[in-house]
Amino acid sequence: MVDCLTVWSNESEARIAFNKGRTRYGFEDVSWLKLHYFSTTSNKTPVYYILIFCLLIMCHTTIIYTDGSCDTGSRTGAWVAIVISRDGRVILSGVESDTTHQRMELSAVIVAIDYVQANYSQIGQIHIVTDSQYVTGLPARSEKLTGNALHTRRGDSIVNADLVQKLLTQLAGTAISFQQVKAHKKTHTIENFNREADMLSRKLVREAIKIKNGA
Repeated sequence: MVDCLTVWSNESEARIAFNKGRTRYGFEDVSWLKLHYFSTTSNKTPVYYILIFCLLIMCHTTIIYTDGSCDTGSRTGAWVAIVISRDGRVILSGVESDTTHQRMELSAVIVAIDYVQANYSQIGQIHIVTDSQYVTGLPARSEKLTGNALHTRRGDSIVNADLVQKLLTQLAGTAISFQQVKAHKKTHTIENFNREADMLSRKLVREAIKIKNGA
């Protein structure tokens, strides 16, 4: 059993500690890495989750965890993006009216990419982690979508054409990869950031509805 593994970057040291009893993985001795904590009660949690996370950060990859939520009755929605880079963690969010769940999922990704491009000078790659099959499926459909000028066979504009166009433009100019995870998964791995984004977006929707109703 390895008690400690040290991963070096050119700026700092990332230390990952392992306990034998209640298996516990955690970053130590790096101020910005203290924001990201991993623990599990199962010995089956793969160590490569943590190692891949470290390597992505050290290779100038920015990881973005996104989610969106919408109350179908009031059409009040919110989106959240958790941006993790070598500079630390930033939480972006927004609330919109007269919207849909899909638009909130798309908005989270689009605004986060815009933020990264505007604020980070060195961008090796952007890695999007989301539970939205709709969002993760768009890159594979990009050629067909653009070929049809974002129109259906009947000649109508596709749903969310404005946001889809924006995302496809972003994909053409930056190295962006997507990873789909299970929605609301209650595990103690890096996927927990998506659960955090989900909880925050739902909270924003509830608060917006209260304000709208004068509560």
